[in-house]
Amino acid sequence: MRGGASPRVLDLYGLHKRFPDLAQTPNPLFRHRGLNRCFLIKHNLRRNERSLVRSGRNIVTKLVLPIDPRDPGAGAFWTFIEAPNLEAWLEEALGRDRNLYEEEFSEDVRTLSRLKSAPAFDPFLLEALFPERELDPRYFTMAKADEAEFKMFAARHMADISAKALGETSTRKRPERLAAVLFNAKSHAQREDLRNALRMDPEDFTVGVFGWKGLLYYFWRMNVITEGLAGFLRDLARLEKEDASAPFRPLAAPISRIRRSVRLRWEDLKAGRENYYRVVSAFLDDGDPIAMRMLLLKAPNLFSRIGDDVGSLTHLTTYWNYWRRQRGEGIIRHEMATTLLPDLAGDIARDLDDDMPLYLKRGVA
Repeated sequence: MRGGASPRVLDLYGLHKRFPDLAQTPNPLFRHRGLNRCFLIKHNLRRNERSLVRSGRNIVTKLVLPIDPRDPGAGAFWTFIEAPNLEAWLEEALGRDRNLYEEEFSEDVRTLSRLKSAPAFDPFLLEALFPERELDPRYFTMAKADEAEFKMFAARHMADISAKALGETSTRKRPERLAAVLFNAKSHAQREDLRNALRMDPEDFTVGVFGWKGLLYYFWRMNVITEGLAGFLRDLARLEKEDASAPFRPLAAPISRIRRSVRLRWEDLKAGRENYYRVVSAFLDDGDPIAMRMLLLKAPNLFSRIGDDVGSLTHLTTYWNYWRRQRGEGIIRHEMATTLLPDLAGDIARDLDDDMPLYLKRGVA
């Protein structure tokens, strides 16, 4: 159990373990108690599962309901949110007649549909997914293990940008103050100092801090997946050589499509990261707040696209590594790749006319 939100898994059961009083929140994610303790998992369909869903995508969302909300080890019911009989399944699994609880039932189905549409379950994408609802913010808590690693990354990042912008002789307290603003809501004096420096009103500043944390989260995730992505591309190069001597070269098209999609997504992410460094360095070095303010305010509007890029690349590497681990030799051979790669090519595909980095399209400069 991860106890929070991560790209592939939203663990609501674990969240209730971390925050026992979450059960009494007046702003729950779901109206039904059982759904508020479920697991939601982004899942790559096996071929024998495709008849269970109504979806053109290979990546679907699995809903897992523990039989005993206090003990997930007692077993669970599960289905796909994309299943055509979802509402009937929910009635039976939850023991609730939709006609007697029509409003609550319909709202929970809408919430599941919204979660189904999300490319990943990272906390910043999830929070941006429900802008019209005042949900308890603990539902968007990062998985515990990820949270510790992310905070370490953010602290190192703040020290790095301060050193680059202000020089090695600058005060060491500057990055500590910046990190405190992002992770400690009680650091009132530091927050006010930064808000004034950015010339933002309190409401915009709250949005800006959320945007800053979100951008750093995605930059951290880029670091996390780099090694796995490099290993995957090495495997593609090996498989391409094997495919050259195979009749009809069945992997030529999917390998080409995957490489192009990976390049588009990664270059888009890199361009956004480089733009961020330029803007934040100008703010710290020259005291120019305008570009920084625009970047932070517009960042949440970009989370859907950035989250899709990071989520797709995360899925690609974790799914590939899963099948590598299933092989005794740890290598996916050509025959198996002819089954896996065509599906992965569809999962990671980007529109052919979508070459321009998103931050340029949206005017984030």
